[in-house]
Amino acid sequence: MSTKKTAVSLPEDVLAELDEAAAEAQTSRSALVTVAIREYLRRCESRQMLRRLNEVYEEPIEPEREAWIRHSSRRMGERLRADQW
Repeated sequence: MSTKKTAVSLPEDVLAELDEAAAEAQTSRSALVTVAIREYLRRCESRQMLRRLNEVYEEPIEPEREAWIRHSSRRMGERLRADQW
């Protein structure tokens, strides 16, 4: 697979965390950023697909279920952020 170089501006604290995570994973910054971007794009695609499915079925969601979905999504996000790559 061919690659292209790009310049990205990051806050110093984010760059420090990136370097630390890359060292911990014994990989390069580029490899870690590539994994993170692919994961982000995959999640966006999944959200779009879910949105489209919801539009097709358009079943009203009860407030309790909607609250549970938001809570579950938030918890999953916390778990994914805490997961060691």
